[in-house]
Formats: sequence, structure tokens, C-alpha cells
Amino acid sequence: MAGMFEAEITPGMSTAQVVELARLAEDAGFDRLGISDVVFWHDCFVLLGLVATKTERIGLGPMVTNPYSRHPVVLAGIMATLQDASQGRAFLGIGVGAGLEQLGMDYPRPVRTLREAITAITGLLRGEEVNLRGETITVEHGRMVAAPSRCRSRSAAAAPRSCGWRASWPTSP
Repeated sequence: MAGMFEAEITPGMSTAQVVELARLAEDAGFDRLGISDVVFWHDCFVLLGLVATKTERIGLGPMVTNPYSRHPVVLAGIMATLQDASQGRAFLGIGVGAGLEQLGMDYPRPVRTLREAITAITGLLRGEEVNLRGETITVEHGRMVAAPSRCRSRSAAAAPRSCGWRASWPTSP
């Protein structure tokens, strides 16, 4: 299996600069481009949507988002939109989050929350009806109106119990 080359942008620049840097990464041959999801910076998902319209090949996704600042149902909708806008190049980098203390948020049950979030997002993006009454996340009779054809995910974690736990949700062969 060939290696994958990934670039990451922390969006501390103008949107035009982010788009130009993404185009340069694609031209340089990078396989994937992640944009950091950082509070008090430009929104990574808006930037990814802009980048999707100006690139053709490179995979696009957040590096990494979290299930605390955006509910997993909202993340599933965002990822379905990015998958459509990028013509199938989206991936989801998700972890427990960082920097949310400045918003007065903490990270209750981080491993459980991450697992429940991935379970909900995976089911929704597969087009399934999701009924989840977890310890930290609830989704009742949730179903995406238009589930994407395929999306890749990657979980990021510092806790040993969550390392290596990942999910993907192909909905077509």
C-alpha cells in the first residue's frame, strides 16, 4: 500500500490565502488536506466548502472537529454537504476537542462521547434511522434527507482507550 501525504492548514490567514494554499497543496501532490477546527479562528467547514470549489482531486476534511461544539447530527449534515460539494472527496477527522475551556465548556466522558458521536454520525451518513439514547448523546428517529455516497473518517485521540478506534461509512459498493 502506498503512503498518503497529508497537509494541514491552521486558518490564521484570509480565506483567499487558505484557498490558494490548498490549491498549492493539491498541485504539489498531497493526497489530503485538513483544516484545523479551532475556536476563535475562521470556521473550518466554511473554508473546506470554499476549497472544494477550487480543487479537483485532494481529499478534504477537518483536523479535527469534536462532538462538543457541534452536535453529531449537525456534524453529519455538514459532512454530507462537504461530500456533495467536493464530489466525494470528504473525510471526517474527529476527536474529543481542545481549547473549548475558553468557551466555558469541559469534556465530560470524552471516550464515551466520541464513541457515541461516531456511532450516530456513521449511521446517519449511511442513510440509516438513528435512535441513540447514549450516556452523553441522544438522537431520536434521526435520518439524513440525502445521505452521501461515501465518506471516510478518522478519530484522533490522546487517551489510550480511544486510540485506534475508527469508523467509516460506505453506503455504496
